[in-house]
Amino acid sequence: MPALKESLTPDAVWVFPQSNSKASREAVASYVAIFLNSFDLRFEIVRVKMYPTEGRATLVLRGQHLGLPKQDGKYAMVWDREPLFARWRLEGGAWRLYYITDNPTEASDLAKAEGLD
Repeated sequence: MPALKESLTPDAVWVFPQSNSKASREAVASYVAIFLNSFDLRFEIVRVKMYPTEGRATLVLRGQHLGLPKQDGKYAMVWDREPLFARWRLEGGAWRLYYITDNPTEASDLAKAEGLD
């Protein structure tokens, strides 16, 4: 979990499908840690828009929650999440996540607003 926590900005926000959100590095990392006890997470980048002069990037992602435990090399379940929308910024020479939503309506609206639909 330290790697996840370090990849987040102190003001990170994660908006979940139920429209609740976790704001702050500690809150996001703690909440996601619960999922990691039951799921592996897989993310695939679908589209990226770079803002090099601003030191930030916007991504549209495809995600999967892969149910644990694995049996015979297969996950107990696969839960597809699409689209996800994320914003990253360059801080201290490293890319850090500062906003992500897997609320599909919000993710679609944000992607469209950024020209990533």
